[in-house]
Amino acid sequence: MKIQSLRLQIVQINDEIRSLEEYKNNRCLPVSKLPPEVLSTIFESIAMTIEEDLEPYSDLLSATQVCRLWRQVALDSPRIWSFIYCSAPPRLVDLLLERSKAAPLHLLYSGDNVPENVEKLSRIISQGAPQLESLSLDASEEIDRFEPPVDAFPVLQHLELFGFVYTPSVASLTTLRSLIINASRTSLPNLSKLSLTEALTSSDGPLPSSSVRLAHLTSLYIQDADIRNIGLMACITAPQLKTIDLHHSGKASAEIATPVVAAIFQKLPTLTTSYSALTLGVGGSSFARVELWDDCVTSGTAKRAPFFEMVIHGTGDLRTEESILTLFPPTTYPPTLHFPPSIQIASDHSRYAPLRRILRQLTRVTEVRTSGLGALTNLLDDAHPISLPSLKQIVLETDYDCMDKQELLAKFVEQLKVRKGLHDVEIETFVVFDIKKQLTPADLKLFEGLVKVSKRKTKRRDQHVF
Repeated sequence: MKIQSLRLQIVQINDEIRSLEEYKNNRCLPVSKLPPEVLSTIFESIAMTIEEDLEPYSDLLSATQVCRLWRQVALDSPRIWSFIYCSAPPRLVDLLLERSKAAPLHLLYSGDNVPENVEKLSRIISQGAPQLESLSLDASEEIDRFEPPVDAFPVLQHLELFGFVYTPSVASLTTLRSLIINASRTSLPNLSKLSLTEALTSSDGPLPSSSVRLAHLTSLYIQDADIRNIGLMACITAPQLKTIDLHHSGKASAEIATPVVAAIFQKLPTLTTSYSALTLGVGGSSFARVELWDDCVTSGTAKRAPFFEMVIHGTGDLRTEESILTLFPPTTYPPTLHFPPSIQIASDHSRYAPLRRILRQLTRVTEVRTSGLGALTNLLDDAHPISLPSLKQIVLETDYDCMDKQELLAKFVEQLKVRKGLHDVEIETFVVFDIKKQLTPADLKLFEGLVKVSKRKTKRRDQHVF
């Protein structure tokens, strides 16, 4: 009886000691005063920084054994168990899958893994996983192809592939935010053309955080309403590219568009001989287009499709268009500016000032092409500093007719006189197409002594489509 009584006392004393230790841990230590949501965030950060070659999960498991509170917080936080290395013991992988519950999964496969886990991963790739948010795969003898079925991974946002042959459908790309492919090992060996039309969901950041190397890609086309998805081009390394076509189908504010555009332009290659054309559309739907030709020296030789073309629509204040045209990198030969005729700047003061600002910054433009006298007078209607200070040649295309021709001609002549008085900005040549339809010989006499007039017949390939 006495021995049993002493044993009971020992149990009671141990319980009191444990209670005091719990009180000390939970009440006295500053770290124990952290709210459960803060602890959960800390545990998740530990889980996200697990390194496979440094005893994975040891730090995380140790943290959950500090005290009962910490363990309970960890068990109540499914996300911290959702980062799974397939090199971990199978029993631990099963435990992680159980504790992660419905949290988004992050699977990391290195190619040197436990056979039981390889079988599980193969099943996931072939059948899909509705919870999978990120997947990192390193090819091995057991798994060397990634060909997921359509809608296999409905929430997949981050995909990292090393040494894989990747042949996805466009549908499997729609949720991706980050795509990293190591092309030094046979990834996408046959892909020569990539076309994405409204295929990517909107991103929260300024640019997609993607890094893609496509060794054999020759043609890239992206059309999207989100300007940030157009910026995917800046994330692609493709040394064999022959054409890049980017078309923005929405409206972009300058705050979002400018860094995206700058990243795209920075990624453009330096060509041996290059020529560019800039188009500024101002009116009901303002836009800016930039085109770049390689091995091309003048607008007269730019008959073939450009190496690079990008069209982006702004929000109406012309700031987006300004960033596109003024950030465009310099080419070997000066660019040409195309200006649509359907513009009434004089009666729209809200567009007048930003247009002037853009034209003053286009200091390398030596040629302007347009289809109407009204557009010409709007381009040159400026006080000092002069618009398009490097302008040397004006090309009036097609037979765009106007009722107030004489008034516009008089204004145009006066503008030429002003620029002639400033020798550094004098216009040298005025090229006119279809003289019989648009300007008569009497009209052209107005320009004698001011500018050299050149007459041409309209040829379809000379016209620029606005």
